Amino acid sequence: MTNYIIGSGWFCDNKGTGGWVGSWDFQRMQEFSALWYHFVNKYTKPKKIVIVDNASPFKPIFPDDGKIEIISMDRNYKHVCTGHPGKYCGQMRGIMLTAFYALMNDADYFVFIEQDCLVRGENWIENTIAYMEKHNAEISYGWKDHEYRADHTIIIVKNSAILDFIRNYIAIEQKDYDVRPELKYLFVHKDQKEVNHFQWVKDRRSLEQATLAFPINRLNFIELPFPYGAIHKRKMDFNKSVFSAQQWSKEELLELLRIEGLKLETFTKGKEFEVKTKR
Repeated sequence: MTNYIIGSGWFCDNKGTGGWVGSWDFQRMQEFSALWYHFVNKYTKPKKIVIVDNASPFKPIFPDDGKIEIISMDRNYKHVCTGHPGKYCGQMRGIMLTAFYALMNDADYFVFIEQDCLVRGENWIENTIAYMEKHNAEISYGWKDHEYRADHTIIIVKNSAILDFIRNYIAIEQKDYDVRPELKYLFVHKDQKEVNHFQWVKDRRSLEQATLAFPINRLNFIELPFPYGAIHKRKMDFNKSVFSAQQWSKEELLELLRIEGLKLETFTKGKEFEVKTKR
C-alpha cells in the first residue's frame, strides 16, 4: 500500500486578512482549521500530517491526533504579495519544509494541501497517485485554469522527485516577491513548450527576467485529474465524485456543508463572518 505524508502551512490573525473579493472570511479564521481537518481525516489516509506554523498568533484547532506534527517557524515569513523577508514567502517555505519532512520519513509520496483548500472524494489521493504512475508522472498540481497557469493549492510529488522539486525551485535566483511561485513552477516540470510560450501569463516580464543559479532536472508532470477549483471564473460542480477548491464564497461553502451533512454552527460556534468586498 502506498504511504504518503500530507503537508500544509498555517497562519491566522483572526482578522480575515487576505483573500479574494467574494470569498468568505470564515476560511481565514481559526475555526476553519477544524473543517480542513474533517476533510483530510475523512477522505485521506496519511501516515503523518505535518503543519508549518508561520508564527501565527492563533493556532489551528485540531483534535488529539497522533498523526499531526506542527513545526513552528521563528517568525511570520508572510504572503508573497506582502513583501516577505528573505528569498522565499511563507507558503513556499512550508511547502519545501514539509516536502523534505516527507522525504526524510520515507514516504512514497508527498501531498501538499493549502490551509483553505477542501477536497471531497473517496480515495482521491490514492487514485491520483495511480493516475500519475500510469502516466509515468513525478509531480502533479493544477494547471491552465489559473491566471498564473500553475495552481499549487494541491501538489503531489513522488519520493524520488522531491529533491529535484526543491532544487529546481531554489535554483531560481529571484525572490518570490519578484517572480511569483506560480511562475517559478514553470521551471519545475519538463513541458518546455509551456515554459517558452508564456506570453499569456500575467507578469510575464518578471518571468522573462528569471535566472537559474545552476542547472536543473525538470520533472515529468501531469495535471490533477479532477476539478481543483481555481479561484478565478470558476463554476463549482458539486456532482463530481472528486472536487476541490480554495477561496470559497459563502454560497459555495454552505452548499458543500449541506451535501457533506455538516452544520455550520459545529465549526463557527455561532460567530458571524464577513464576505470579502475588497483586497
